[in-house]
Amino acid sequence: MRASAMVGALMVCTSSVAFADAIDDAMAELEIGEVERARGMLEAVTPPDRATLIRLLEARARLAHATRDDAAMTSALRALDALEPEHAFGPSVPPELGERLRAMDTPRLSLSVTSAELGTGLSLVVRVDDAVGLSRDTRLFVRVDGETVETRERSFAVPLAAGGRGEAWAELRGEGGVVLATWGRESTPHAIARSADPSGELSPEPGVPPEHEVGDPLVKRRRIILGAAVAGIVLLAVGAAVGVVVYGKNNRDARLGQPFLVE
Repeated sequence: MRASAMVGALMVCTSSVAFADAIDDAMAELEIGEVERARGMLEAVTPPDRATLIRLLEARARLAHATRDDAAMTSALRALDALEPEHAFGPSVPPELGERLRAMDTPRLSLSVTSAELGTGLSLVVRVDDAVGLSRDTRLFVRVDGETVETRERSFAVPLAAGGRGEAWAELRGEGGVVLATWGRESTPHAIARSADPSGELSPEPGVPPEHEVGDPLVKRRRIILGAAVAGIVLLAVGAAVGVVVYGKNNRDARLGQPFLVE
């Protein structure tokens, strides 16, 4: 596993250098007025990583500026702003590009994952914020008991027993598979867990009235009926007590009013 990862990293590094050289060559052609040649060289570049993509977007902006293609320049700068808001151009780049970039306020490209408990585990939902259309797909990785599962689905159910734990991380990928943003990493994943006693925290099943929820009509009706019954019992008790007192008083008065017999 480690050997294959090292080979993959070496291949990415090699292609990054090759494409970076191709971008530099394209900019050199642009400097001498070979616009179409520079354009063709940039179109042949497929960035293998984020750093190369940033350089490619910068080169596209420079090409658009040289050809006075404002729409293409704006598109490249917005993508650059979303990917790298703090990007700073080098001294060889026309100052106008830097001014335009600093004036932009493009929503940053981002990736996040939320979780919710299910009856059999956890539901993980991937959210992508991409205002410029750089992203192509997502990869969600879930590791439970040492076994890792990879999926491109934006919603994924993770089987977990009560109190179960696992790890997760995600990647947002662009054209050519370049990683644009991450949520955790394989080496530093996010912990995921299901509560030890999820029965009291789960949402009711569809079609089952949530009687425990505040404001439920059924609960209100039960409370009203119960309240009326209690009030009726109280009134009966009070009435009976009053009757006993009145009866006792009248009986005593009647006895007091009778003449005493003296033998």
